[in-house]
Amino acid sequence: MSFIGVNIYFLYEGRVRSLLLDYIPIDVGHTGAAVAERVHQTLVEFRLESSVCLSFFFFFFNFIMIC
Repeated sequence: MSFIGVNIYFLYEGRVRSLLLDYIPIDVGHTGAAVAERVHQTLVEFRLESSVCLSFFFFFFNFIMIC
């Protein structure tokens, strides 16, 4: 079984803060659709689906943010 950590980043008192929002078990195939569905379920559960930017880290250095 694999897991995905969903982190949130936010400003608080003028500083960027981060917290682990959820630790999601991935018990199905590791397809993009399966992972996206589990992350979406977490965002809905915490009522964050309409106020989120997704960021992807590739090989430690490349960074993409989708808002």
